[in-house]
Amino acid sequence: MAATEKNRPRGRPPTGVTPKRYFRMADDEYSQVCEAADKSGKSISEYIRDVLLANAKRTLRK
Repeated sequence: MAATEKNRPRGRPPTGVTPKRYFRMADDEYSQVCEAADKSGKSISEYIRDVLLANAKRTLRK
């Protein structure tokens, strides 16, 4: 092991960028999400974040 590798901390270095999350979704379902995002005036990512977070908050209140 090189001397520089010894001094480097373990793990992924911080990037200052929110990490990406991935999931699978059927094309027809994704089309519906895209249409809903467009109608709400939001980007697809923003719409998905908002809907997921709202649903999570509702679920946690039960």
